[in-house]
Amino acid sequence: MTNEAKLISAAIQTRDLSAHFERGVTDSWFPDQDDRRIWVFLRSHFSKYGECPSLEVVSENFPTYQVLNLSDSMDFLLDDLISKRRKVATSSMLREAIQAIEKEQDHEAALIALQR
Repeated sequence: MTNEAKLISAAIQTRDLSAHFERGVTDSWFPDQDDRRIWVFLRSHFSKYGECPSLEVVSENFPTYQVLNLSDSMDFLLDDLISKRRKVATSSMLREAIQAIEKEQDHEAALIALQR
């Protein structure tokens, strides 16, 4: 049970995607293919009808998808995911800079990686 799945379940249960959109949630936030497909469906439904689909509509379109019980607030889930994404992005950027210095002796490439 990932926080990404919890975030989708929270959106379905509250039928509210506004916090997701305000915080800039995109398809890339969902590494699990099933979660990503559900997110794309939620987004598309919202775009077409101006609301998050109901649990019934989600269940009709994804009969094997299990909506999780909401135990944490939407804000907590979003903050947690943003924090994790920042850590991953920072680690990736540092790894890229270190590789440029150690393997390629290219300090300029390392600086560019850090500036991004």
